Amino acid sequence: MTLDEFNSASTAQLDAEVIRMDRRAKLGDLRFKYELLDDLGNDLPNKRWLIKNIVAMGETSAWIAPPGGLKSALLAELSFNVAAQLDWHGYKAKISGPVVYFALERTDLVKRRLRPTSYAPVSQKRTFRRSRSCPAWWIS
Repeated sequence: MTLDEFNSASTAQLDAEVIRMDRRAKLGDLRFKYELLDDLGNDLPNKRWLIKNIVAMGETSAWIAPPGGLKSALLAELSFNVAAQLDWHGYKAKISGPVVYFALERTDLVKRRLRPTSYAPVSQKRTFRRSRSCPAWWIS
């Protein structure tokens, strides 16, 4: 395909050309798999929610707020609630499991924020440890 043909081709034509080139190359198991948008269908995969409508297994999220906007405090609290399978600010806890919390802030600040968790009811307490090799805390 020439540059002029490429510039004037529709998306469908370009998709077809890629498929033709892949078949011609006989790569078999492609390193990078792709799906055309038309092939995705309307069925959405089920999510395994940790906290319903907030955090799901296998997904990432970005929590954005100005400095002092409670991002770290909320996520630390969310971590404890996931580990203990406790509802979080009215959102239902669905699955419990181990949590790794990477405290990439000042250690004294993290300790101060996490200190109130030691006052949780005995039925909700978990073992809380700090790694010596990196500024990480985890619950087990």
